Amino acid sequence: MLQKTTGIVIRNIKYSESSLICKVYTREFGLLSFFVQGIGSKKAKIKPAHLIPLNIIEIDFYNQENKNLKKIKEISCLPIHHIYNENSKRAFAMFMLEILNKALVQEEQENTELFDLCYQTIFDLENKTFEKDTFLPHFFLFNLLETMGHGVPLPTETSDVFFNLSEGIWISEFDTLSITLNEEQSEILRLFVLSGEIQAVHRNLLFKVLVEFFKLQCLDGKSLSSLEVLSMV
Repeated sequence: MLQKTTGIVIRNIKYSESSLICKVYTREFGLLSFFVQGIGSKKAKIKPAHLIPLNIIEIDFYNQENKNLKKIKEISCLPIHHIYNENSKRAFAMFMLEILNKALVQEEQENTELFDLCYQTIFDLENKTFEKDTFLPHFFLFNLLETMGHGVPLPTETSDVFFNLSEGIWISEFDTLSITLNEEQSEILRLFVLSGEIQAVHRNLLFKVLVEFFKLQCLDGKSLSSLEVLSMV
């Protein structure tokens, strides 16, 4: 069956000299894999420029449910021009791609809220000024956690002044057996969840907290190699 969808290019895996497998996160179908042949040839409809990671593409494709590798019939794209030409934007793009490559493994069903978050983040990254003190990574991680079912709740009791990152819950006594934020760190997180505002002085601390929470909840504690690059810009 021929289907049409909007997608975000996540990753390309070389299959041969002239073919590859392209991972695309789509709005209606979740994460799909496409087998692309003849890539780079003069007569090919699909050019390497179409499949740059984080490109937003419109595709018509053959959706055969019994086949894991789909085939693209037609493609057009909203190309990105600025993301890979600026160091700070490129660093965040690498971070975002690593996050999505690891987090979307099981996202094989429609999740329009998650897709729209990724789409809007790419649009903002491409079109807006990206300064060193930007909060875009913070809001992306925070909202990604929310859409994947691991949102940070607000405490229900005034005595709950510690946030347990391992369990994703607020507690009244510091837990030495789990990864738990101290009272000051917990309060910074609580204020962010409550108001969506961040004081510049808390920018780095809050980002580290969100990254650690994401790793524990979505990646089984696995590390992120792109963090070092992001911290350098």
